[in-house]
Amino acid sequence: MWKKVLETKDIMAYEKKLNELDVRIEARQINDEWKVYVKYFNSKINFTDEYDCENLEKTKELIFCLKNTELKSVKEIIQLKLQQNKEVKINLKRTNRDYNSESWIFGINDESPDNKVIVRETDFIEVEVILGEMYKVYEERILEKLVEMLGLSNQDVKTKITVYYCKKKVKYYLEEGYMEEVQKC
Repeated sequence: MWKKVLETKDIMAYEKKLNELDVRIEARQINDEWKVYVKYFNSKINFTDEYDCENLEKTKELIFCLKNTELKSVKEIIQLKLQQNKEVKINLKRTNRDYNSESWIFGINDESPDNKVIVRETDFIEVEVILGEMYKVYEERILEKLVEMLGLSNQDVKTKITVYYCKKKVKYYLEEGYMEEVQKC
């Protein structure tokens, strides 16, 4: 059973004790946005998942969902921590180059290139990264590698990076006006 620990206008916190772990859901308002943290901890483990929300209503919805989802086990947390420490290799291949935009597909750790990065140059450099959800634990290191590989760290121009996650990939083809599914991943 979740126990409300704290609730003010800019902070909400709930706790739950499990056999091997304590879990805390904490939401904090930072400027006009909310950050939600799910913290798993005991004497040996400290692990945090982080989420962003636009407003209080969406924050409360997310907290409700998090309180009703299955929590991670100690074994899952240990495996996630090991994955986070694993070296990340990126295989990058350019797919398109226009006047003010370029796009690449890339694979992570010798896997198929199912991820994409698009760079647009306007008043600032806009980078959109589309990653499979399984790579969320590597996000920071993937972004560091992409910035280095694409030469974005040497720019004097402001750079905005947006990361999107996807759960599945579906390919379609159009034949005689009908769209048919080719492959579902």
